[in-house]
Amino acid sequence: MMGSERFYREEGPVHKVTIKPLWIDQFEVTRKRFAEFIAQTGYVTQAEQTPDPALHQTLMKDALVPAATVFTVSIRDGGVGRWSFVPDASWKTPLGVGSTIEDALDLPVTHVSYADA
Repeated sequence: MMGSERFYREEGPVHKVTIKPLWIDQFEVTRKRFAEFIAQTGYVTQAEQTPDPALHQTLMKDALVPAATVFTVSIRDGGVGRWSFVPDASWKTPLGVGSTIEDALDLPVTHVSYADA
């Protein structure tokens, strides 16, 4: 079963899904390995691409930028975590402009969509 009716509206409805057999690695793909893949192929992830306005007619124009959602926990908000739309967040800048993966190359890659995978 896939989906949830307990949390966010867009996660529902719960529905049955059948998937074809697939191969999956034993370990997560690290940021280092993903960077090697990018260097070899020139692949550009969805988070790095500007969304096509024709496919996102309900979005405001300022939201049509390369971006990803980032989960942050703020002490100012009482330690409550939330997802935020962050322009320029991607696998290589996981928290947006000014962030880097250089000191965390052995962590799993983030901001890779289902289509990217």
